[in-house]
Amino acid sequence: MKTDLSVNYLGYWTDNGAYYYYNTNQGMTYENTLLELRDYSDRAKIPYRYVQYDSWWYPKGPNKGVIEWTSMGDIFPDGIYIMYLATKWPVVAHNRYWSSKTTYAKQNGGKYDFIVEKLMSLPNEQLARPTLLIENA
Repeated sequence: MKTDLSVNYLGYWTDNGAYYYYNTNQGMTYENTLLELRDYSDRAKIPYRYVQYDSWWYPKGPNKGVIEWTSMGDIFPDGIYIMYLATKWPVVAHNRYWSSKTTYAKQNGGKYDFIVEKLMSLPNEQLARPTLLIENA
């Protein structure tokens, strides 16, 4: 627990109830909104140590399950890894559950073993989650 940023330090959350939950600054992408937030937090000396991205950032399939754990182009046009480089904030990334259509499942042409059911699926092996984010940057 001592190394868990989300337990030990102040972070900025975008989950249900947060101002930026499925909401951006008017006329801005999430990328620009969160870069503006980072600039503001620096000026105001708010010591955020990480950021949480909720379900608004990745493509979803049936029942809103994750198809790919990668940012959509209209959310982070330059990619989630570029956001990390720009903000220097480690990411706590939301994942509701895997869609039966996830591109990571071998049954759908991916490279990981999944148990695939009608609407959702479950990895049957350890996924390299940070690698998934970087591979899709």
